[in-house]
Amino acid sequence: MNRLTGIMVIVCFVIFCSCAATKQAKSKKVKESGFMSPEIYAMMEDGNREELEAARRYLAKDVDWRKYNKIQLDPIVFFTGQKKADEGISQEDTQKILDYFYSKLHKAIEDNPDWQIAHAPGPETLRMQLAVVDLGESHVTMGAISTYIPQIGLITSVATMASDKPAFVGEMGVEFKITDSSTGKIVAAGMDKRYGGKKLGKGTDSWKDVFNIIDYYVKLSGFRVCKLQERDNCERP
Repeated sequence: MNRLTGIMVIVCFVIFCSCAATKQAKSKKVKESGFMSPEIYAMMEDGNREELEAARRYLAKDVDWRKYNKIQLDPIVFFTGQKKADEGISQEDTQKILDYFYSKLHKAIEDNPDWQIAHAPGPETLRMQLAVVDLGESHVTMGAISTYIPQIGLITSVATMASDKPAFVGEMGVEFKITDSSTGKIVAAGMDKRYGGKKLGKGTDSWKDVFNIIDYYVKLSGFRVCKLQERDNCERP
């Protein structure tokens, strides 16, 4: 490989690896928050990244997913466990993020012809409990610099390879538990974390990465349930 070819490979790597809207964290970077019981965490194993599974997840083996057609969606909570409750994040920002997440997920269920919203436990109903366990806003000024100036972008991409997280971007961690609402049996649970990407057009909203991550998680939820029900029209996010 000559010098020019090597430079072009590096440039292409920086451009195409750094422009994704979100990036999944490695499973070793996803830590238990305490939102779920130790017994549930102990049942989890690393998810299949090719199948877009959560970084750590549990799936019950004897579940007839096709019988379910309703979801009881609990209010989404911000759970920090042993960490400080705010870590510099305002209550207003936290509430805005939780409201956005809930409304997007609620609407996605309503708009899906295969699902209905349930307001109480019942037959053929899944109960979904979801917590945001980690939040980080992006540094919009440095993020803009590293997006538009290739030399800075190269530096931040090298830092990304070393630390898993892209420099200057936002992040969000979630945990979820899904149960049969009638029996209380846990049918699925998981932990995941995603980082924002160096994407043009993010503007100056320091929480834009988090909103992008939420949008991705909403689409991903529909895709994963579709796959579990073995449907033919499952759209990858």
